[in-house]
Amino acid sequence: MKLFMQRWFLLLFLCLVTPGLLLGDPFNEKKVEPAKPVSGLDSSGAAVESADKAKEESEFPVNGVIEVNPSLRLREYPWGPVLGLFGSGTKVTVIGAEGEFYKVQVNGQTGYMHKNFVSIPGAPASQVEPEYPGDTRSGGYIPKDGGNNTAGGNTGSGTLPSKPSVIGQAQGDGTPAGALTWAHDQMPGGSCKGLNANNGQRSSNPDAWDGWCLAFVGTAYGRKIPELRAPSAIQSYYNFKNAGKIKNDRNPPAGAVMFTNKTSTNPYGHIFIATGEKAANGEPIVISTTSYNIKKFTLSQMVGGLQYLGWAMP
Repeated sequence: MKLFMQRWFLLLFLCLVTPGLLLGDPFNEKKVEPAKPVSGLDSSGAAVESADKAKEESEFPVNGVIEVNPSLRLREYPWGPVLGLFGSGTKVTVIGAEGEFYKVQVNGQTGYMHKNFVSIPGAPASQVEPEYPGDTRSGGYIPKDGGNNTAGGNTGSGTLPSKPSVIGQAQGDGTPAGALTWAHDQMPGGSCKGLNANNGQRSSNPDAWDGWCLAFVGTAYGRKIPELRAPSAIQSYYNFKNAGKIKNDRNPPAGAVMFTNKTSTNPYGHIFIATGEKAANGEPIVISTTSYNIKKFTLSQMVGGLQYLGWAMP
């Protein structure tokens, strides 16, 4: 009997212990830890994003060329301070991309240029005017901290602070800053709501100012400058000259009005506005009427074979 009881207890013991040895403790549930993500990846889609970014970066560097009239700004960062201006045809090395901009190297400098004006293999420049935030159209920039826009930062005589109050208006407000802001607003991509009182046409009509250079400059200055009230650009020049305001150098400040002489085919002369910006070669950049739209040119492009007469500050 004693032997029977010992065997019975041994059998009972084995029945209780053996499942735990073979299957693990059924009453000790262990927490299953998820596998740790591979470095640089996660389960939220970052792996795909990183792969796309790596693929994009692998496409660079490539050779590029600027296609713009007359020059393109090199910025410290997208919509950042202007580091310099480079003319059409300038070759650059594109080393990356960020949003609307390419990161480029040009003439020993590194910065950002808008994609719309840089051609690379397989992606020609569209040359379409972008939406300019703040006063970036006139040379300003967007601070990294999101603060107020600050004009300037180029290699010229310094652009003037923008005058948002004249954007979308029929004319400027009589100040150099207002004149420049208004003139830029008449270029393709701007509101183009300026009014040529001589023919009743708005700037949205591409040839609204064709043959009306003095009217354009006078309207930019709000029709408030006495010397600009003249029958022709050449007469306006003499008005400024008689007032002792004409300077003959080629370093006009932002907002200065500039003149070329009359010719046998153009007895009226020509007048245009200095932007305060400079091209990569140091030439002043001006804004002028043309036979089709308002455009920017370097001073030498504007003057061509004409006689340059100088500039004056209204």
